Amino acid sequence: MGMQALRMASGKEACAWSPTEIAAASEALDRLKSSALSEVGDEGLAGLVVMFGLALRRAAPNSPGISDAQRTAYTSLYSKLLTTLSYVCHDTADHVLSPRAPLEVCTALIKTHALRAFCPLLAAAASPLLPAGGQGQLQPRPSSRAVQAPSLLLEDVRFTLGVFCDALETLSHDDSWRLASALHEELAASGLLEHWALALALASWEEGEDGAVRELPKFSLALADLLDYGDVKPWARALASGSCPSLAYLLTSHLVALAAELDGGPTYGLPTAPADGSTGGASSSSSPPPKARLPIPLLDAEGYPLRPRQPLGSQLAAPALSLWTQALSYAASTATGGLTCGLSVNWAGMVLTARKITLQAAANRLLQLKEQLDQCTAAAAAVEAPGAVAGSPQHTALIAAQASWADCCGVFNGVFMRGNLMVDCSAAFQLGMRLARAAAYALRGCPDLLLSTSTGKWSTEAAVQALIAAHETAAWTDPDSPPLQLQGAEAAGRLSREDAGVLAWRGLRLAREARGLARHSCDWGCPSLEPWLLRRLGAWWRAAVAWAGLWQRQEDGTAAPIVGLDDACRLLHLKETTAGSALDFKLIDPRCAVRHGYLAAVEAIVRQSTGPSPVPEGLRFSDRVWADLLLRSSSSKVASVAGTTAKLLLRAARSPERCSKAQISILLWASLFAALASTGPIHRILPPENPGRLALSAAHVALTALPAAAALGRALAPGVLRRLDGGGALELEGDGGALGDVVALLLDWLPPLLVAAEGRRAEAGVMGGAAMVSAAVAAADAADSAASSAASSVAADSTAPTASEREWSAFLWTELGPAWALRVGLRLAETAEACHTPLKDALWALAVRAPSRLQAMVPAAGAEEGQGGEAVGGGLGGPSLGVLRRVLVPGGALSEPDLLALIEVVVGCGGGASGGPSIELSSFAKFIAITVSLMPPPSEARQSLPVCSNPACTNLAGPSEASLRVKRCGGCEAARYCCRECQAAHWEAGHKRECRTAAKEAQATEMAG
Repeated sequence: MGMQALRMASGKEACAWSPTEIAAASEALDRLKSSALSEVGDEGLAGLVVMFGLALRRAAPNSPGISDAQRTAYTSLYSKLLTTLSYVCHDTADHVLSPRAPLEVCTALIKTHALRAFCPLLAAAASPLLPAGGQGQLQPRPSSRAVQAPSLLLEDVRFTLGVFCDALETLSHDDSWRLASALHEELAASGLLEHWALALALASWEEGEDGAVRELPKFSLALADLLDYGDVKPWARALASGSCPSLAYLLTSHLVALAAELDGGPTYGLPTAPADGSTGGASSSSSPPPKARLPIPLLDAEGYPLRPRQPLGSQLAAPALSLWTQALSYAASTATGGLTCGLSVNWAGMVLTARKITLQAAANRLLQLKEQLDQCTAAAAAVEAPGAVAGSPQHTALIAAQASWADCCGVFNGVFMRGNLMVDCSAAFQLGMRLARAAAYALRGCPDLLLSTSTGKWSTEAAVQALIAAHETAAWTDPDSPPLQLQGAEAAGRLSREDAGVLAWRGLRLAREARGLARHSCDWGCPSLEPWLLRRLGAWWRAAVAWAGLWQRQEDGTAAPIVGLDDACRLLHLKETTAGSALDFKLIDPRCAVRHGYLAAVEAIVRQSTGPSPVPEGLRFSDRVWADLLLRSSSSKVASVAGTTAKLLLRAARSPERCSKAQISILLWASLFAALASTGPIHRILPPENPGRLALSAAHVALTALPAAAALGRALAPGVLRRLDGGGALELEGDGGALGDVVALLLDWLPPLLVAAEGRRAEAGVMGGAAMVSAAVAAADAADSAASSAASSVAADSTAPTASEREWSAFLWTELGPAWALRVGLRLAETAEACHTPLKDALWALAVRAPSRLQAMVPAAGAEEGQGGEAVGGGLGGPSLGVLRRVLVPGGALSEPDLLALIEVVVGCGGGASGGPSIELSSFAKFIAITVSLMPPPSEARQSLPVCSNPACTNLAGPSEASLRVKRCGGCEAARYCCRECQAAHWEAGHKRECRTAAKEAQATEMAG
């Protein structure tokens, strides 16, 4: 019969099955049971799927030419076929069927439109519950038979989708993505979920049938599983355009009622069931409303209809929030052409609402698309050969323009229709924040031990109170709207810890997406939006950081965010925009995030991470975002992050053979960009409100993270260089890439450290090189008026170095020793481009700021040649002149002939002072030659560092470096230690001498006094 069904589907055979034949097929399936698939084999699967779709269609009440007896037989047949097809993954695992069998069955279900065949069945089953003519009240007490029919069909629909869910878990990533995307498109086009929502709501009305209600958590689980795969854009498009009103109402009303049950707040017009038996009406936000009467009742944690004060279940809440978020994201993307354009509207003096912003964006986009559509239409019409139009590029462009126009029209209509909550940004934002607030109150009385990064200690009561305080209602509600009368006692203990975490992060994700369009437009240069957005976005970040920074103690003794590590990273993820220049520092998200403890939450995740990389994927931002975050943060926060970064680098240095680029590069971002603040270049981009704060942050990063980075680089370099010298390749994703990142970091920091350590003093007597450099700098100053003006404010002198310069000089040349980094950077520059710019800037800075250091670092050509050149796999000394020439000559890796000429003069191998004026300094070299350092002396900066005095300390206990408890040394009272082990290690490493000397000095001072 399966083969016959295939022939029927292809039109090669007439449909002429009698009830007896259909019953025989059902009996065969009953007899074979779970072995049916093994009997038909892979070649018979397509026939079974076609037979399943055929039986579904002929089971519908209005199927033409089908008798009641046949219809009854077909109903039994499709149910048995569905049971048989559900074994496909099981039989594949047992090697009864081929590995491709699940994919082939699911693909056949989509191609034969079997899912669409459920729609007329659901519509027919729900019709007895509807009022006559579709108007008036629903039947208050439907019969059990009337309710049972849609309930059974709902189970069959869920069972069919379960076949897809099982198959998706067995497929490869690419196959599962393609299958899920095709399924989403079919579900949106078929309207199946719309029929399912209506049937479920009707079957559950007045709690008419527990079976229908019990179907909800099962279907919610299948829905949640499907949303984890593929592209859900078809669902988002259907919900945003308003083409699925029943599904949209079911999802949004469920979330509204859930929020009202937890916080006693408004139901926004949802029909209510008054206790006095009078006609229900919409509630207002000014008075406590009666409980909402839902299309389907709320469920408890076990999936049964909710009873008073019982724990709530969140089975449908998670997929409902996910779909609503996807609909908002689709609307924002469509209204802005994929977030590639912004609003140019002046909102000053206007009463702003999220709906106005969305409508204006969609209207602007429609005007652009209309112009594009007219152009494409004219271009397609201009094609002379009518037969070639369909395949021409003009016709393809026209089809794309028509699709974009239709999508944007759908969003505009969806927003314009006030009843479509799926694109109501104001309602979504408020409801998302309400759910997160209710989840916070639900944790009251939580038996687990909790920690909040804002308090820094393990105390459940303090952590929950801090979390609740982060959800202050007045901070995120509209000032012009009636105040929300929300309670907290209603929620206490009503959600499990896991459900509270899920509800919070999904609610906050919905609220964030509701402000996505406004945030994007503000970043694109619509400053009149900023006052309206800052308050709301700030409230969101305060709540998001509080949830991401809430940790629980697990059974194995480790700690993890209560919302889960991945979801915490999703909350903290900073979306970037393509607007503006690379470093304009006008992104609104970092500004709001930093004010509410963002860095502390990120640091806690990094310290506790146990994955292959210390920083999870969700927190890997671009250089631009990290720079914005660090330059807006307090120096104490930056110092804490730098301390954590240093300890992670030291841990990596202990096992350099296991280092990879992915592990190391993320650790260096936090260190890299504070370099901008140390010399002053950042002031050209962002005039700092507090230059001292930025300079202190830079000093903290230099003193903590750079020595650890240098230790890691020295551990990595021998192995990488030995492999390169032996003819091996540079492993960019392994230790070679990690070494390149470390060396690039150190070279990036060399210019600002040179400025701090080497004053603008004339260095006479260095083989004539200093005079040469002075002449070149003077010529550059005369040619550049801006540089000349800056130079006049800080004149070169020949005075002795200051105390600050002596301290930074000792740190740079003794503790860091950058000569090896220059040598390794030159070697890597011949193989990869990672070090090109940092290396070039570092060499220019050395030549113009510290020529005597460069002359001492680079051996004379004669001495080098006398040693027979560079030895293969040589040590980590300074750069040789031979390598410098090979890299800097025209056509070399860097190709900087002026820089090479200057270096040759400095080391005494060039043409003398007469060639000086012909050297053209780079703009960076001109700046470094005349600038001054803003960083405080190391001794001053170290006083505010919250770190253990043991330089080898790798203790990552606690949520942050600042929260790590340290005790002062009993002898000198200057050193601080986090544990006895660090104190003992530092004592043996040299603190013994320092401590005794300090104690003697203190005693002498006391006696003298």
